[in-house]
Amino acid sequence: MIGARPITGGAVISNAQSFVALTCGSRGWGWVLGRSLQVEIITVATSWGCAEGGVNSFNFDLTLALARCAVNRVGCIVPSATPDQIQEAEECKVTLIVNPEVFEGQGPSLNRSQLGNSPCWIGHDIQTGELACKLRDVFGGSAAVIMHQSYPDYYSVKHVSNTHSEKEAKQRKVFGNADTVFAVGPLLIERLSDFRKDAVEIVPGMYDAKPEPPKNNLIAAVIGRLDKDNSLMKGAPLACSAIADAVRRVRDAGIPSARLSHPIVKLIGVGGELENEAKLIKSRIEDVAEQCISVSIRPFLSRPELREELKTVNLCFMLSWHEGFGLVGWEAIAAGIPLIVSKNSGLYRTLENIGSGAVGCVYGIDVRGSLNEEQPFRPEDLSAASRAVAEIASRLEKWLQNTDYLRRLLVDKYSWEQTARCILKSMHATYKPRTSEAKPVGGAYIAFTEGLDEARNREKFQIAKVLYETGYYERALEEVRALGSRQMSELLTDEQRLLECEIVLRLNRHIEARDMATLLSHQFGSRESWTNVARAKGILNTALRALGKYNDAIAEAQECHNIAVAHCSMQTGKSCRDMARCIALLGGPQSEGLRWANLSLDLASNNLDKAKCLLAVGEVLRHTGNFADAISAYSESVLWATAVGHYDCLLWAALGLSDSQFLLGEYDIASETLLKVGPIIEDSDRRFPLETLHYEFSRSALAVVTGSAKVDECDSVVERYEQLGVFWPRTYVSHLKEGKLDVPKDF
Repeated sequence: MIGARPITGGAVISNAQSFVALTCGSRGWGWVLGRSLQVEIITVATSWGCAEGGVNSFNFDLTLALARCAVNRVGCIVPSATPDQIQEAEECKVTLIVNPEVFEGQGPSLNRSQLGNSPCWIGHDIQTGELACKLRDVFGGSAAVIMHQSYPDYYSVKHVSNTHSEKEAKQRKVFGNADTVFAVGPLLIERLSDFRKDAVEIVPGMYDAKPEPPKNNLIAAVIGRLDKDNSLMKGAPLACSAIADAVRRVRDAGIPSARLSHPIVKLIGVGGELENEAKLIKSRIEDVAEQCISVSIRPFLSRPELREELKTVNLCFMLSWHEGFGLVGWEAIAAGIPLIVSKNSGLYRTLENIGSGAVGCVYGIDVRGSLNEEQPFRPEDLSAASRAVAEIASRLEKWLQNTDYLRRLLVDKYSWEQTARCILKSMHATYKPRTSEAKPVGGAYIAFTEGLDEARNREKFQIAKVLYETGYYERALEEVRALGSRQMSELLTDEQRLLECEIVLRLNRHIEARDMATLLSHQFGSRESWTNVARAKGILNTALRALGKYNDAIAEAQECHNIAVAHCSMQTGKSCRDMARCIALLGGPQSEGLRWANLSLDLASNNLDKAKCLLAVGEVLRHTGNFADAISAYSESVLWATAVGHYDCLLWAALGLSDSQFLLGEYDIASETLLKVGPIIEDSDRRFPLETLHYEFSRSALAVVTGSAKVDECDSVVERYEQLGVFWPRTYVSHLKEGKLDVPKDF
């Protein structure tokens, strides 16, 4: 760099770039590039840039944002910096103050004349918070400290010694001595508020990338320091083992899954001294998977390199036992990558607090953890993480869509400028107001605002849809009904009303869903909106079947099929399935039910359609007494539903399979089938309320026939059914009392 050389005694070296010496300690060196401006806002960091990740990465983004927002000059004190770093910082209006002595405990040594009258010093936790307070004491101004982790949560588990109590005491002292204190995310603000009631919560800004993750092969990234000391806290062994376990489970079950047959795993963050540890992890992956898996090992990467690497990834993990916030997960979301995340993290809590379906766009698990260095996780952790991998791999397109929705939501909600203004405002520093777009005038403005209203409504509709798809039905219904008072296009209004009807059905409000679907089918029919007519009649058919109105359901299904054949062929397959299921519930004739089911199978255009069609075949066969063939159809449906990750179809097929095994007297096998279904039901109870009832009823029936329970113990489940307007279980219990064990349970 032209003109960069050691300087001493606070002298100013004039050249085209105007080098200004702000540092001068006893060694007499230090480079600072800048204008002859007083530095007023000064962050303190152990390095400049993002190469070391964590706190320094946070500081880098924050300091640049402060420079964009603050009226006064912004600087950053670091122990060292390259000429290129100084140049690049200056181009971003940040003055780097290089002073190694400050960080070596030899006392602050700065040129006071280059500081503002009341400088704001900003430090990070115990890393640089104490130094920020010392600089305030010497040079005046105020000191702010930002909490990045909770030492009582972290070090007391990580280190079995008194180290954690020393760290905790130091942290309390630093934050007690600061003028203003901040915590990153809701988890840490709770900890900090315990001893500083005036603490302010901040959230990192979301990088606005334009991601296009790969959509075919499964390529997973495990990012972070891969050593035994961090195994529990960063969760890398759990993530690696989860991928391997998912591969093994899918293979051993005979489930077709191209993504999980040959996944690619990238371990990012392996330093030279950790290569042996990485090789051990790689060996462990192959041992768990019981096959060879492609694993690449990468060192710590610079920010640009990491973002380039993330463009090649479509699954990321943040499975720490405890994580104050989780910048790795935040970066993954910015890159549009589906994330499996620990619920005990600030990031997950942030998404919970946002609402709008945000938390449903990541796969959260409870990581219980273990202090066993060889396997720092419990079997339950591995099972949950493995299921998460299988779910995302089987429905990758859907998870990519949800993550992109979440990314856009967070980009709109969180920016580094917003974080910077929050800090400046809390420190009573002057900052630039947010710029607002100039509004068009006249008719252009009206069109502009109408366009914005439609965009906002579309966004709110997407929120409701994500809430629905992730099982938050009550909240989804609130969101979709909130749209009713706004002006919307006809297309969006139709989508809103159909989604509302689907949600009401999923809440098991069958009579309300029937009435809504009937009204919608008439209204759509008057406009000759045939695809929507077919969709409304599909909802109506399901409601009628749930209410036991099978003849009415057949009539609706037949009319829907005629409409589909005449006007919207893409609905024909579903109408055929509905016909088959209606005929099945009436007990036949088998040939007619199978004709419709096989016709729908011929029209199946994807694996999910195949799974649903085979479910319909199984229902026809089971309800007409052909239990052995029903078992074959249900088993195949389970395989296809698992392959595409459609748990609704999977659960009904598995429940039908268990019922068929029960009806053949294969009670032990039926019990095993229910045991496999149990974890999905128990993990996702809110998503599958009716399936949960059927699961509990099936278990009760098994308990009765095997003598471990009395028939009367089924009554509580029966009553819950009847509260939904479903009455067949009462009849079925009477069959059990009479010893009629070959009568199929109704769906």
